[in-house]
Amino acid sequence: MRALRTTIIVLAITAGIYTGVDDLVGIWHRHHLDMSFLQGSPAYRGQPYATEDFIREKALEPGQWLKIPGESLLAPTTYDGTFFHVDELPPTGIAYRRTINPPADARPERVVLLVGGSTVYGPEVPDELTIASQLSRYLNARDPGHRYVVYNAGVNAADSTQDRDRLAYELKRGLRPAVVVVADGQLDIVYGIYQGKPGQPAPLLESRSGFMGFVHHYLPTNIAQMVWLWFHDRAVAQRRAEQAKAAAAKPPAAATANPPAVAAKPVAAASPPVAAAATPPVVAPVVPSRPVDRQTAEVYRRNHLAMGDMATKSGAAMLSVLPPSPFSTQYDHPTADLRVTLSDTQAQLPGLVAVEREGQAALVGVMQELAGQGRHTLDLSDAFKAKTNDVFVDLGHLNGVGNGVIAEKIGQAVLEILPPS
Repeated sequence: MRALRTTIIVLAITAGIYTGVDDLVGIWHRHHLDMSFLQGSPAYRGQPYATEDFIREKALEPGQWLKIPGESLLAPTTYDGTFFHVDELPPTGIAYRRTINPPADARPERVVLLVGGSTVYGPEVPDELTIASQLSRYLNARDPGHRYVVYNAGVNAADSTQDRDRLAYELKRGLRPAVVVVADGQLDIVYGIYQGKPGQPAPLLESRSGFMGFVHHYLPTNIAQMVWLWFHDRAVAQRRAEQAKAAAAKPPAAATANPPAVAAKPVAAASPPVAAAATPPVVAPVVPSRPVDRQTAEVYRRNHLAMGDMATKSGAAMLSVLPPSPFSTQYDHPTADLRVTLSDTQAQLPGLVAVEREGQAALVGVMQELAGQGRHTLDLSDAFKAKTNDVFVDLGHLNGVGNGVIAEKIGQAVLEILPPS
């Protein structure tokens, strides 16, 4: 009995020491890792918010992503910082990244629900430079007859299946938007084509559910994550060294700095969103060639059709947006952000670049099909084709300038759907 009691005391003290050390490792290591972004990403250069204080806060917010009880959905925890704020908002009572909306006044209100993954959430910019905040600013400036309130329902690592479920949750909990804007697609490509799991639960959602969710929420894992990242970083560094050696031996082709276009030229972006009452245009949609491409495109198509039907049933319009990526078009100028993103993607996720091009072409085809059915669509594959500055922080995130371009194009499409007074 005495030996058992001694063993329990020793284990408890050991667990306490480990937990304390793990917490310290978590605080130090997140700061240590993220400071390199300031030097590594051309899209941060010249941005006034890209300071060490911003990077430190970026590493800590929103605290963590948790599963909404009883739902296959994630939401951020509340956070109150200098650059980042996450607030619980009515009527749903869950947390949203803060949007800078105008104060309440006598104008009739139009609610815009912006749904998507981390591109929408905006982890690389402060509150006022997210797509949501810049969309609110654009709409309120262009239509003074209404007060626009934008909800940022972006969720880290969400694909179109989670977006579909998130929209259903928002409507079920009483939110009544005038228009729903769904901007997604890149993670459908990663999960569906690159990982070969079209329609399956997203990895982050899986890691916050069931036993893995318990482990993440209650057990100290910072040291384990640090060890995993150490091996990951060594593998990435080795691959980068191999790429540099190959580049030194042979001058890179022009396509290395400027990725080739997707298989088909996007069509929907060249025209304004199609009104539901208009005669659908005759468009030959892109036909994906591989089974996994077709399955991923079909999941994406079904999800957007379902979201459009949900929005219509609740009295809202819906705009489906296909965001750009560093590989979504043939860029006119090989800017530094394209070169760095290409190199990093090849080093960290070998083979993804080719998959991104195939996947973008498949989702362009879905956009064309939806537009042909009279649905509101906005294909932004070519949004940065002629750009001369750096906007891509990485594969899926933009700086404040890039977010502003996306927000303006979405705002123009929204005002086509809901004309100003």
